[in-house]
This record gives sequence, structure tokens and C-alpha cells, in this order.
Amino acid sequence: MRYKFCTQVWLFIGVLLTGALGCSSSPDDDVEPPPIPRSGAFHGFDRELVEPEISGSPLSIAHLIQGGLRADYGSHFGYKVIVDGENAASGSSAVANLAYGTALNTVTRVGGMVDRSWFVLRANDGELYPVTNRSVHFSASATTTEGKIPGSRRINTETCTPDTNLMVFNIVVENNGSQDMYLAPHLMFDCDPYPFVEQLEDAAFSNCPNYTLGEDDIGTVVLGTGGQNKIFRQIWAFRRTLGVGGAEALDLQAEVLENGSVEIRIPEEIIPGSGLSTYTFFVGFGASEEEAVSIRQKYNADPISLNPAQVCSKPGNDFDIHLASLPTIFDKREKRLQRLAVDALRQARYAPRGGMGSRTGVVEAKPLHIRFDAGLMARVASLLGLWDTGEPLEYFKLMVVAADNQFGALPPLFDDNLQPASQQGLVADPILAWALNEAVAMNPNVYTTADIDPLFQGIVRIMAALEDMRSRDTGYYTALGEEGIWQDSPRFLAAEDGVSIVQDVSRTAWMGRAYADLAALADAMSLGSDADALRSFSNQAIQDLGQVFYDSSDGVYLDRIIDEDNKARFSTVRTPASIVPSALGLSGPTGYLASLSLILDGDALWGRWESSNKYMMPIPSVAYHDPYLNVLEDGHRVQGQVWPWMVYMAWRALMFAERFDEGEILRNRFLKMVDKYSGEGLYECYDFYDGSPGFGPQGRIGENQYAPPIIQSSTTAVVVLRLIYRL
Repeated sequence: MRYKFCTQVWLFIGVLLTGALGCSSSPDDDVEPPPIPRSGAFHGFDRELVEPEISGSPLSIAHLIQGGLRADYGSHFGYKVIVDGENAASGSSAVANLAYGTALNTVTRVGGMVDRSWFVLRANDGELYPVTNRSVHFSASATTTEGKIPGSRRINTETCTPDTNLMVFNIVVENNGSQDMYLAPHLMFDCDPYPFVEQLEDAAFSNCPNYTLGEDDIGTVVLGTGGQNKIFRQIWAFRRTLGVGGAEALDLQAEVLENGSVEIRIPEEIIPGSGLSTYTFFVGFGASEEEAVSIRQKYNADPISLNPAQVCSKPGNDFDIHLASLPTIFDKREKRLQRLAVDALRQARYAPRGGMGSRTGVVEAKPLHIRFDAGLMARVASLLGLWDTGEPLEYFKLMVVAADNQFGALPPLFDDNLQPASQQGLVADPILAWALNEAVAMNPNVYTTADIDPLFQGIVRIMAALEDMRSRDTGYYTALGEEGIWQDSPRFLAAEDGVSIVQDVSRTAWMGRAYADLAALADAMSLGSDADALRSFSNQAIQDLGQVFYDSSDGVYLDRIIDEDNKARFSTVRTPASIVPSALGLSGPTGYLASLSLILDGDALWGRWESSNKYMMPIPSVAYHDPYLNVLEDGHRVQGQVWPWMVYMAWRALMFAERFDEGEILRNRFLKMVDKYSGEGLYECYDFYDGSPGFGPQGRIGENQYAPPIIQSSTTAVVVLRLIYRL
């Protein structure tokens, strides 16, 4: 059986292989991998530290997992739920324990967590009502909590982000007893005891925020947060009482206490027996006080803001509409993963601000990976045409403008002022040319020449800059720091001493692919002479791949190391970079055979350890037989962990080589690995040994302890959806 694989705009790839190179026993059997050295470090998050009962997904948990910030509609701020520590323990008085994060990528080098808040209910004797039997449920639309209060009373909360830079929580207090309940709800803010779990170690920060109270309309609060992550919040609230029509605006009173925390008080009220009150708090965020106040002014004009039953239904309804716009799938596993992928891409959107004009962006995972990544943005744009034909063009426009600001050099990472994250003149691979061609092919009757030609011309300027900055007589080279998720890859480690240039097989392949895709677009726009010239450049890059980067002695594509004496040698490190030419459809029969020999070799990338028939995870970032596979540290980050994009590259190579059965095996192995943790979310990378969540970017943070993983990765979301739909 052959499976759908979109090839409408790719080059004709010549004679494809149907040879006898194959796989051994099925990797889908539930078998344990053989014993190999392990660090003993914990993978994923420690559920023993979780106090309340938790359910649902995707998880948005502070302190224990990185990423997963709830920040829909392109929000630059968001929240996570605190489920560890004293406040979350059953019997404490706090509910709605939230940690707040910022994803403003021009305020700090990266995003980070800022502070925390919680609710308490104070009785008329001054004591706090304890809350027991706690539970937290996560979903794509909202986070809900439940708890019991002595005297047949309950408290339920619902938290959501119904608009850009706006969050809402509903606090529902039920008095099911016969006695009146006297209470005064208080909203508290203070320093998070673990405020910088999601902060790269080389980023400067202060220990705790300094709070200030601004002046605004009576009954509302403007809360400023100083320190490294300076943000402002406008807070206002309504109350609805069972049996009483309409919503009543609450008169909020705020005070900065001696210990530095903030207390926002609501006047005491009485809930009679069998009564119920709902307190709806709105929090508008901004980088300035004016921005925060404007959120309230905008949202108060919406009638839905006065109905707490509808406020948090909006993101849920929008999410369901989003899902319904996708091609229908029936497999239960794939439907679970589809929901997580759509959620990850929604939360990763970045609303216009700074120098972005009206253009929307997308990031990898809030609050940590929030610089615009040109490679990531292109990957997302290549896929969005499944459900939206307008948003991909916004991403392409953003990248073209960012490149034009640097005279055609597209930075690998840039901020919302479209300025590069590094001043070292780094340039990204031209993945956006492939992505634009994919977007057009996905919706062939939607876009006009007027839509595409400005983007086409912008990408041509990007290619010209790459020719000026990264070309040699043969092939193209990469500077350290330009690799994206491959940054500090072991394939370059062996080249660092006394080496001035690394001729990059992956970059050369992407250049060849970009010229071919631009030629296809030029043909579609009837730009004949441009198409011929672009096709000539593509053919030259393809020729270089075969003549310069192919090591006939090992039968594999490899990087070339150029030393100080201008002598070239092949890199000795085996990574999935070697399969990129085949994944992009640029290999002849010999090249496809080379890629197949690396992908399907159990001791290389297929995942069979030391010739056993027991399988580990497919396509690690370093081949299993390579000395640079860092077994003792569980393949930490790029020294062995599984990165989904490279799994997708391997799948594409198998498709181009017409190895459809093996491609389907790889597809199922990957989806099975990811689905194992679908009750939590989509992780950025996975352990090569058993597919458990990989480590975070901060590295070792203690003896046998590594940074917690990043969840709800938009790159993983793209790969999941591409493999679900076999694109």
C-alpha cells in the first residue's frame, strides 16, 4: 500500500530505490530495550511533588515543567497553575494558585515567570476557611479547580484567556449548608518561591518583584511589577449572586503589605444557606500602565464580559471551531494528538507589537522560547494552510521585513522590533522558500500573484544575502550558532579546534531546495527567465551534494571541515543532518541508498542497540553507534535525544525513496512515543532510550538532576500534524 505524500512542487527525483535494504522485526512490539548506562536523572516531572489530584491535558504546571504557558490569542503574558508547595496542599486556605509569566521578547532576552497569586476566603472572625479534597483539571479552553470547605460548602474556580493579554478567573462559592456563610474574598500577589525555574542561567534577574499601585477608576486596581520582568496589570471584578439578576461591579481595595506582598480585598458579604456567589476577576496585562488600562476599556465594551458563564466559553468555542476546520480523522490516538497540536500552535501565536506592524508571529513555547525563530516560523507557516490561508502570509511577511532590516540577511532569531537576537551577523537557513511553496501547493486556487510576488522577491533577496555571506566555490557553510535546534551539535564539536569554516551539508541541501521551490513559484507566476536562473542555482547545489558532500568510502552525506590551511576533511560525527538531502528530494539513487543505510540501520538511527532485536526510539540526534552519543547523560539535548523535526526528515527521506512500509513503521513509532505522554502534552524532545520527556535547555542543575522538560512545543505540533496527515 502506498500512502499519500504531497509532491506537487518538488523536483523530479529520478530513479527511486526499491532495493532489498530493510528492517528487522516490528518495532511496535512492546519490548524493553537492553540495559545501557543511564544517568539516574528524573525525566518528565515528579508527580510525587503534586499535592492536588490532577487530570486532563495539556498540563500547564509551574515549577515542575517548563513551557505550557496559557496565553491564547497571541498573548504576551499568561499563567500556569501551581500544584506543588504549601499553598497547593489539601487543608490550606489558598485556591486558584497561579504563577504568571511574560513572553515579551524585547523586554528580556527570553521570557520568564514573574510572580504568583492565590485566593483566600476570610471569615468574619478573621480566620481563613480551609480547603480540602482539591483537584485540578486542565483543558485547551480553561483550567478548573474544585475543593471542599467545612460546613457542606464548596469552592470551584475556572481560569482562561478569552482575549489577547487578558485572563479571567471565576470563583464560585456554594453554601450547601443551612447556616449563613460570612466571607470576604482576598486576592493575594507575592514573590514565587521558585520564580526563575524558567529562566536561562545567563539571564540577569532580581530575586523578587517590587509592587506598586497605580491610580485608576474607583474600585479597580493597577498593579505594577518592577524588576527584570516589568509588567503592569489592570484588575477589576464583578459578582453575581444566585437569584439576583445582573452583575455587580466590586469595589476592590488594594494594599502593599509590610512583607512586600499585595492584598486586594473585597467587602465582606453573606451567602445564605443553599446560596451561591460567583466572583469574576479580570486581569489585563501590558508592558506599560497605559497598555494594561486599555485592555479593560476595550473589554468592558463587550456584553459578554458581564456574564461569567460565557466569558470562558469563548476560547473553548474558538478551539472547537479550529478543530472542525481541519480534515477529519477517526483514529483515537491521532485525535488526541491533533487536539494537543492545535492547542500548542494556538498558545504559541504572538500578537503584533513593537516593530511588527499588523503582522502576527509565532514562537516555539512560552514563556521561555519566545524569540522569533525563522526556521520554526517557516515550519509552522508551511502547515497552517490546512485551516487558515491568511495567517501563513503574515508569518512570511514578518520574516521578509526582518531580513530587509538586515539588508537581506534573515536572522535565525529576532525580536518583535525585528532586530536580531545576536549582533554576530548570523543568518538562517532559507526554509521559508520551501514553506511558501508548501503553503501555495496546499491551497492552489487561493493565492494570487499579488499575494505571492512580494514574498517571492523578498526571499530572492534573502538568497542573495546567503550567497554573499555563506557561499564557497562549492556548497555553503554555517557559522557556529546558526543551527537552531542543532546549535552546539556534536557534528560541529569535532571541528572547533583550529577550524575556520564548516561546509554544511544540511544548509547546502536547503539552498538547493529553496532555489528549486522559487523556480516553481516563478513558473507559476510566468517569470520564465527568473525560473531558469533559479533552477540553475538549484542544480549546482544538487551537484555539490553529490560531488563534494558525499563520502563514497562510508556511503553517506557528511559535513566538510575546512582547517586553517584550507584543507578539507569529512566530519566523523554521524547525525540526521546526513539525511537532509534525501529528505528534501535532492538525492539520486546513490544518495537515497546512503540515507536508507543510515536511517534503517538499527545501530545507527533506527534504534536497535548493539544488534539486539529490541528497539529504542528512532532517529536520535546522534547515531547510536557514534562516540558522541552521550549515553552517560541520557543523550542530553543534542547529544542523543530525539528531536521531532529530524524524525520528520527521516520519514520524508523514506517517502522519496519509495520505502512506504518502513515510512509507515517510523510514523507509527513516533506517534506512539509521543502519545505515551499525551495525557501531559507535546514535549520539545524525547529520551532516546524509552521516549520519556527530554531535558530542558539549562542543562545539569544538580547531581543527577537536569532542567525539567519543555511542554507544548510548536515544532512538535507541526511534526505531529504533518505525520497524522502524511504531508
